[in-house]
Amino acid sequence: MTKKEKTPRQLKVQKTIQRVFMDIFSKSSFELKNKKIFVNILSVDISPDLKNTRILVDIFDADEKYKKLLIKQLNTNYLKQLRRLLSQQIQLKYVPELIFVLDASQDAAIKLDRVIEEEASNFSS
Repeated sequence: MTKKEKTPRQLKVQKTIQRVFMDIFSKSSFELKNKKIFVNILSVDISPDLKNTRILVDIFDADEKYKKLLIKQLNTNYLKQLRRLLSQQIQLKYVPELIFVLDASQDAAIKLDRVIEEEASNFSS
């Protein structure tokens, strides 16, 4: 079964939500263990009814433990505040529910690069 293509309205709302959160996170950072951590919005996916939004994020300068902790905090502690900030920037009948998801593809690519480099060094030895 194939996914339905996004409507122009969905695409416009997705783009606007992504822009709003990119602005929010570019102006702020999170601090864990006296280290600043930056959040980057990679993509936004909104449901056809515009009521649910999945936001794919990448977190810089943090190990896996802190990335998961920050995602949990974004989905619980900061959620009301982030929805309020979104509602001030976007005109919709309903402010969509937000779900922040950590992008694991970059970590997988880094691990794959390490394995390839290790195998290459073993092969050339």
